[in-house]
Amino acid sequence: MIPRRKRMQALVPLASMGDIAFLLIIFFMLTATFMKDANISIEPPRSPDVDEVESLTISVTVDPSGVCRLQGVDIDPRTLKTAVEGMLANSKDRRVKVSIDRALPKQTYFPVIEALSRAGATPVLIGEQERL
Repeated sequence: MIPRRKRMQALVPLASMGDIAFLLIIFFMLTATFMKDANISIEPPRSPDVDEVESLTISVTVDPSGVCRLQGVDIDPRTLKTAVEGMLANSKDRRVKVSIDRALPKQTYFPVIEALSRAGATPVLIGEQERL
C-alpha cells in the first residue's frame, strides 16, 4: 500500500491583520484630500468663458455675507496676505482657488483679491459655465 502524503495546512497569521488594517486606515487618512469648503454655500458667477481648472491646494472663499475663509477657516482680509505667503513659501504652484458669491459687490471682495496679489499668488476665480 502506498502511504498518503500529509497536506500542509496554510496558516494565516490573524494577529497581524488588525495591524495591517490600522496602518491602511492611517495611510488613507494622511493621503486623502479633505473638502475644506464643504460647509460654505455660495452661488458662483456664470459666464460662457469659464475654463475647467484642476484642484488647487490653497482655497479662499468669500461667502454671501462677505466673510473671507482660507482653507475653510475664517480670516480677516488684512491678515490674508501673511497667511498665504506662508502657505506659498514651499510651493512651486502660485495659483490660489478663489470662490466668490456672485451677488457680492466689488467693494466686498476686492481687498481679498488685492491681498492675494500682494502675497505673490495668482488668483484663479471659480465660476460656472453659462448655458447659451
